[in-house]
Amino acid sequence: MKNFLNLKHNNYYSYYKKIDYSHIFLVIFLIIFFLKLYLNNEIILLGDELNSILVYSSNIKTLLLKNFPGNTTIFHFFGYLTSFFSYDIFYYKLLSYFFFCLNIIIIHKFCNFFISKLLFLSSLLFSFYIPYYAFIYSGYFFSSFIFILVFFFVEKYIEAQKKLSLIFFLLFLNFYNHLVNLYIIFPLIFLLYFFSKKKIIFFIKLFTYFIAPTLLFYFISIMLTGIAIMKIKYVDFFYVLNFINDNFFEIINTGFNWIFFNEAYNLPLNFKIYDYLNLLNYEDTHYFISIILLLLFSSFFLIIKQKKYYFFIFFILFHFFLILILNKKIYVRSYTGFIFVYYIILIKYFEYFYLYLFKKKNIKILITVSLMLLIFYKFTFTDYQRNIYTGVTSADFTFTQTKIVKNDLSIFDCKLKNNSYSEMEKKSYYYFYLNLCDKKFSLGEFLSFYRE
Repeated sequence: MKNFLNLKHNNYYSYYKKIDYSHIFLVIFLIIFFLKLYLNNEIILLGDELNSILVYSSNIKTLLLKNFPGNTTIFHFFGYLTSFFSYDIFYYKLLSYFFFCLNIIIIHKFCNFFISKLLFLSSLLFSFYIPYYAFIYSGYFFSSFIFILVFFFVEKYIEAQKKLSLIFFLLFLNFYNHLVNLYIIFPLIFLLYFFSKKKIIFFIKLFTYFIAPTLLFYFISIMLTGIAIMKIKYVDFFYVLNFINDNFFEIINTGFNWIFFNEAYNLPLNFKIYDYLNLLNYEDTHYFISIILLLLFSSFFLIIKQKKYYFFIFFILFHFFLILILNKKIYVRSYTGFIFVYYIILIKYFEYFYLYLFKKKNIKILITVSLMLLIFYKFTFTDYQRNIYTGVTSADFTFTQTKIVKNDLSIFDCKLKNNSYSEMEKKSYYYFYLNLCDKKFSLGEFLSFYRE
């Protein structure tokens, strides 16, 4: 009997010993973060969110349209699926939070030490844009999720030359999703070629899984965008076919120029470092500059010490070099789609130094407790939703438009009437028309109302 009790005690001990309490901590972190973001006040729409829902996420005919750089096409496909069930902004926002959580969970798995996990989670809470894009309907965290998967498979490729087809297909998804992702995609392709052992197979797979689908889908988007910019009157199938037949080359020229030479992508003639740093100074400055400098200094240090990190070191150097030489005015918010890639590499660097930094157990305990208290403090005393509504992007939220159109919608008894509205008020009116009046989206109806 005594042996049986000892055996039972050992089994319980082994079971609890196997539990990774960092997983429990992560779940609690994500739940509290969600509550802080979503359940404090009424959810107000952002102007870009209205555009994303009404133009890109509610009709299959406009899903591949790229008349605006903010159309993250692959991400909006999930929004399109959501529109079958509801047009409520809350459910679209949940998509962003879902991909935010996937990023966090995967990076959590990358970490080998609990301190690494705590450093990662606590650092997120000091950013403005990370909570912001976890709250609004935007595709940045979808892009970063794809990149994290890519880096997971890149490690396998470096070790055993496997998963190259999947890597190229994921890179195609992100390149088609948003052009800004080229700042990560091009360095990755270059380095994958450098580390490949079978160059011919590399090029075959590059063409099959990246170049060919990119050309095909961008051709479709060029056509659709050209048609949209030329303001086609009707959207029925046969009218569109006749319009294409009559204006084919003009459609191609208009769509191509609009997608690839949009004013948002124009390159300055002269590089001015002051202007670039001043741009960084505008939004979330200290957070992103600290991470970028830490990455660069660590990379320069480890390039001498550790050959096993060469892929990541040269990727970081090539990535920032590409940003500088192309000198697209890449706004700090665009780094949000790259930030978790930076974290993966920083975590790898940090864990290289881990054994040197934390030789004594007391130091580990002190830092662990301090980081947990820091997270508790940030959650307790930070109103993330208020920060979003009053931050640098506060003017983009539709506070005024929401009040006006809700009142008018009630007066007009759920009928579409253009009361001399601005463009944003028209979009707000139609959004609430769908949700408050329980209507179904109609592209023709929306365009007729919007152009009225």
